[in-house]
Amino acid sequence: MCGKETLFVVDYDAKSGKKGPSKREVALPGQHGKGHKKISFNCISCDDSEAATFFAAGLDGQIHHVVDAVSKHQYPCFDAKDSKKPPAVDSVLFCKIKGEDTLLASISNRKLLLFNKSQGTFTRNSQYDLTLPAPARAMDMLGDNLAVGMKNGAIEVLNVRNSFKARNLITSHNDGEVWGCVFAGTDEGKFLITAADDNRLLAYDSVARKALCEGVVMVTKGGKKAKSSKASRKSAEYRRGASSMSRQPHEHQSRCIAYLHDAPNGHHLAVANNMG
Repeated sequence: MCGKETLFVVDYDAKSGKKGPSKREVALPGQHGKGHKKISFNCISCDDSEAATFFAAGLDGQIHHVVDAVSKHQYPCFDAKDSKKPPAVDSVLFCKIKGEDTLLASISNRKLLLFNKSQGTFTRNSQYDLTLPAPARAMDMLGDNLAVGMKNGAIEVLNVRNSFKARNLITSHNDGEVWGCVFAGTDEGKFLITAADDNRLLAYDSVARKALCEGVVMVTKGGKKAKSSKASRKSAEYRRGASSMSRQPHEHQSRCIAYLHDAPNGHHLAVANNMG
């Protein structure tokens, strides 16, 4: 789990659905001693093939390769000329491209970077640097399809075997940024679920480019969608969330989603909101 100046691991029992008894803070380089500067993290992605291994990134412009709650390696997402003020990493994704372990990172200057694995660590492959229409806040991949949800509210699907050729799914989610996108099922990236600042969860057939159904992040009393008002935006609860371009209250803005294929009682969608 990650957030402002925080990165920690919570043990979780998949069978019982309960978290473990302890929360372990991740040991990070350069965060100890007098005058150290803490890192605010934006994103996290797990390595499915190795236990207790994940990747986190944020405002320091690096991907932290975490093993057993220790940041073992750091992979810069910036060039030497930008080292004094590196661009932030907005999203990171561990995936397989053509059968090889790969890291994808979207940074705040709209670049999408690719890192290849070699001897247990990752190295940037600048041959595949791409420029997106806007920074990607969320990414997911299934088969050869990479879904990208962006800061401008648009969603694109890129084919990684066809030189990352992009096709637009929607030009705007409605209000604010797209913070979550996840493929559901195993049908080669056909069914995609997205979440954004607009209190909506949308499901698509990404191949036919067709909307299938819609849900909400949070329902108000009476089953109606949440509405924004000047009073709600000035409330103490509203101010607890991170800054946003949306008119919705922060508790109605999604931040990340996860599709649980192997949940005990069927398929479920986990949604986090902007209240943490």
